[in-house]
Amino acid sequence: MCLACDTKLSAESLDEFGERYVNILNHGALAVMISIGHRTGLFASMRQTGPATSHELAERASLHERYVREWLGAMTCGGIATCDDTGSVFSLLPAASAALTGSDGAENLAY
Repeated sequence: MCLACDTKLSAESLDEFGERYVNILNHGALAVMISIGHRTGLFASMRQTGPATSHELAERASLHERYVREWLGAMTCGGIATCDDTGSVFSLLPAASAALTGSDGAENLAY
Protein backbone atom coordinates (compact mmCIF):
# COMPACT_ATOMS: atom_id res chain seq x y z
CA MET A 1 0.00 0.00 0.00
CA CYS A 2 1.25 3.44 -0.88
CA LEU A 3 1.23 5.73 2.14
CA ALA A 4 1.34 8.79 -0.11
CA CYS A 5 -1.91 7.62 -1.71
CA ASP A 6 -3.77 7.42 1.60
CA THR A 7 -6.14 10.36 1.32
CA LYS A 8 -7.95 9.91 4.62
CA LEU A 9 -7.64 13.14 6.55
CA SER A 10 -8.75 13.52 10.11
CA ALA A 11 -9.59 16.84 11.73
CA GLU A 12 -6.94 16.09 14.35
CA SER A 13 -4.15 15.60 11.82
CA LEU A 14 -5.19 18.78 10.01
CA ASP A 15 -5.16 20.72 13.30
CA GLU A 16 -1.74 19.29 14.20
CA PHE A 17 -0.32 20.27 10.83
CA GLY A 18 -1.89 23.73 11.04
CA GLU A 19 -0.30 24.31 14.44
CA ARG A 20 3.08 23.07 13.22
CA TYR A 21 2.85 25.26 10.11
CA VAL A 22 2.05 28.39 12.14
CA ASN A 23 5.07 27.64 14.36
CA ILE A 24 7.27 27.30 11.27
CA LEU A 25 6.07 30.70 10.01
CA ASN A 26 6.57 32.33 13.42
CA HIS A 27 10.10 30.99 13.79
CA GLY A 28 10.95 32.01 10.24
CA ALA A 29 9.79 35.57 10.90
CA LEU A 30 11.77 35.64 14.13
CA ALA A 31 14.89 34.48 12.27
CA VAL A 32 14.48 37.38 9.84
CA MET A 33 14.11 39.82 12.73
CA ILE A 34 17.24 38.41 14.40
CA SER A 35 19.11 39.00 11.14
CA ILE A 36 17.84 42.58 11.03
CA GLY A 37 19.07 43.08 14.60
CA HIS A 38 22.55 41.99 13.58
CA ARG A 39 22.70 43.95 10.34
CA THR A 40 21.54 47.19 11.92
CA GLY A 41 23.65 46.87 15.07
CA LEU A 42 20.61 46.86 17.36
CA PHE A 43 21.81 43.85 19.36
CA ALA A 44 25.24 45.38 19.88
CA SER A 45 23.72 48.69 20.92
CA MET A 46 21.42 47.00 23.43
CA ARG A 47 24.31 45.08 24.93
CA GLN A 48 26.53 48.16 25.22
CA THR A 49 23.98 50.52 26.73
CA GLY A 50 21.61 48.25 28.64
CA PRO A 51 17.88 48.90 29.08
CA ALA A 52 16.49 51.48 26.66
CA THR A 53 13.29 52.79 25.11
CA SER A 54 12.65 52.44 21.40
CA HIS A 55 13.36 56.17 21.02
CA GLU A 56 16.74 55.89 22.76
CA LEU A 57 17.75 52.80 20.81
CA ALA A 58 16.66 54.30 17.48
CA GLU A 59 18.66 57.45 18.14
CA ARG A 60 21.80 55.47 19.04
CA ALA A 61 21.47 53.27 15.97
CA SER A 62 20.45 56.13 13.61
CA LEU A 63 17.23 54.32 12.68
CA HIS A 64 13.57 55.31 12.55
CA GLU A 65 11.90 54.80 15.92
CA ARG A 66 8.80 53.14 14.47
CA TYR A 67 10.85 50.31 12.93
CA VAL A 68 12.91 49.87 16.09
CA ARG A 69 9.70 49.68 18.14
CA GLU A 70 8.33 46.94 15.88
CA TRP A 71 11.64 45.08 16.04
CA LEU A 72 11.66 45.29 19.85
CA GLY A 73 8.12 43.92 19.90
CA ALA A 74 9.21 40.94 17.83
CA MET A 75 12.23 40.34 20.07
CA THR A 76 10.02 40.47 23.15
CA CYS A 77 7.40 38.11 21.69
CA GLY A 78 10.20 35.78 20.61
CA GLY A 79 11.64 35.57 24.12
CA ILE A 80 14.89 37.34 23.20
CA ALA A 81 14.20 40.63 24.98
CA THR A 82 12.05 41.74 27.88
CA CYS A 83 10.18 44.93 28.61
CA ASP A 84 9.37 46.64 31.88
CA ASP A 85 5.89 46.93 33.37
CA THR A 86 5.21 50.10 31.37
CA GLY A 87 6.05 48.31 28.12
CA SER A 88 8.47 51.04 27.11
CA VAL A 89 11.92 50.01 28.39
CA PHE A 90 13.51 46.96 26.75
CA SER A 91 16.46 44.74 27.69
CA LEU A 92 18.11 41.73 26.09
CA LEU A 93 17.87 38.55 28.12
CA PRO A 94 21.35 37.69 29.47
CA ALA A 95 21.53 34.44 27.48
CA ALA A 96 20.46 36.23 24.29
CA SER A 97 23.00 38.97 24.90
CA ALA A 98 25.81 36.42 25.25
CA ALA A 99 24.71 34.34 22.27
CA LEU A 100 23.66 37.01 19.77
CA THR A 101 25.97 39.99 20.17
CA GLY A 102 29.27 38.66 18.89
CA SER A 103 30.82 38.50 22.34
CA ASP A 104 33.81 36.26 22.78
CA GLY A 105 33.25 32.76 24.05
CA ALA A 106 31.84 29.40 23.14
CA GLU A 107 28.26 30.60 23.61
CA ASN A 108 28.55 33.07 20.71
CA LEU A 109 26.06 32.19 17.97
CA ALA A 110 26.17 35.56 16.25
CA TYR A 111 28.56 34.87 13.42
